[in-house]
Amino acid sequence: MIAASPSERPSTPQGLATNPRSLSPSRESLRLLLVEDSRPDRVLLMRLLRDTPFEATSVERLRDAIDRCRERDSIPDVILLDLSLPDAAGLEAVAGLRAQAWAMPIVVLTGDTSPGLGAEAMRAGADDFLVKGQVDGDSLTRALSFAIERGRRLEATERLARAEGLASLGRLAASVAHEINNPLQYIRHDLSQVGARLRSLPPPAELGDTLELLDQATEGVEHVAEVVSDLRALGKVGDRRVDRVEIAALVATAIRLTHNELHHRARVVVEVPEGLTLVAYPTRLLQALTNLLLNAAQSIEMGSASDHQVSVGATASDDAVVITVEDTGRGMPPELLARVTDAFVTTRAQGTGLGLALVEDVMAEHRGSVVIESAPAQGTRVRLTLPRHNGLQPPAALPAASVAALAVRRRVLLVDDDDLVRRAVRAILAQRHDVTDVASGREALAALAVDARYDALVVDLMMPDVSGAQLLSVIEARWPHLRSRVIVSSGAALTDEAERVLTSSVTLLPKPFGPEALHEAVEAVAGGGDPR
Repeated sequence: MIAASPSERPSTPQGLATNPRSLSPSRESLRLLLVEDSRPDRVLLMRLLRDTPFEATSVERLRDAIDRCRERDSIPDVILLDLSLPDAAGLEAVAGLRAQAWAMPIVVLTGDTSPGLGAEAMRAGADDFLVKGQVDGDSLTRALSFAIERGRRLEATERLARAEGLASLGRLAASVAHEINNPLQYIRHDLSQVGARLRSLPPPAELGDTLELLDQATEGVEHVAEVVSDLRALGKVGDRRVDRVEIAALVATAIRLTHNELHHRARVVVEVPEGLTLVAYPTRLLQALTNLLLNAAQSIEMGSASDHQVSVGATASDDAVVITVEDTGRGMPPELLARVTDAFVTTRAQGTGLGLALVEDVMAEHRGSVVIESAPAQGTRVRLTLPRHNGLQPPAALPAASVAALAVRRRVLLVDDDDLVRRAVRAILAQRHDVTDVASGREALAALAVDARYDALVVDLMMPDVSGAQLLSVIEARWPHLRSRVIVSSGAALTDEAERVLTSSVTLLPKPFGPEALHEAVEAVAGGGDPR
């Protein structure tokens, strides 16, 4: 056995990437595929493997080995590969197999004793290198077992890297959302105020198309707010908050997020009835649906939108909601379709192979199922079945504010470190309430120490010095009666501590918010009780 470091394998597969079913199989025996064209050598090796944990089968050609790796029911756990085959010789055999079965443990066994060949084989993608005539049952078993263990570590490392990449995407999305949502909050307010003042001018005022331009600017701000909200939702990789999901709105959001991919490739047809709802994890469903739409788009060549269609439909029964995504793209052959929900299986050079695996995970979280139908040149149909009885409970609805309550002036403490945001929010609150505003969590604590008789507290989540999360923790300890009166206004959660606040039972008001949403939140938390 030649000692050498395992070669670095590409994180992006070349060609069709195949992956073992599992590197920790539940059955007692492990499947070994012997790729050897010499009958005497096959007989000898089968004899050596007779009393080992390996259940061995053999093929004589590299092409047959690749085909075996594509058969879901017979994917081996490890491959024992000869370097002299009828259709591949030398290191070509290792490179050819590795390109098609990138995560498969491969042990080379050859009669070639050329100096340096072992190291070259390892660099080409082999996990270990053995020389015929120099191995027995024990050494062969050890080499195969070590190769499988290395494969386990590789798969775990790849999964961690992908998870960290998705988490980084979530953090980036949150950061972008925070930086954009704060200015959107006061831009939206200022545009509203300018419009109201212009419209209140006496009739002789010559405004021309000024109001139309103002309306267009306002519409643009609302569009940006909508896009940032979608981005923030998509980036919450681990979000497990439960809510009642409006399926039509969910589909509309997913289509907006994938518009640039879909627009140049296909016509989009949506047949989703209004009013169809389901208690679910909204962020996770959005991620699953977005992945399906991206897959549909990328199965169609760009520039032929008039010839292709991507359809999204939904139906409902008493027991389940069924969402269907169908495309007229290239489709998949049976051998790929059988493995398409396995992690890291992809046909695209830049694909991660995690999209449909994620969809299957999301369905499992909802006690649902995914069925995929596809054929080459016939397109693909994916059907998601989501049971209504999935064990998830919707959050309690905030009490609606009565007409009488809306007429009551409340005492509100506003805490936000952004001067422009604080000015805009104060202006909205002051229309109906008595407002005290401070620029930091520390100032808020000082104000509460003097007088804690507030009906509502509007607190920014991300602040320097004393953050919104830290302020909330102190309030719970020192003024527990105020805990239920806190409204957390957030552009995004940029820390684990902030994320924990958002996943708690706190009343959340995502930025940018409008006047009515703010007033309704204040009345909901203020209730009718007297401040203490």
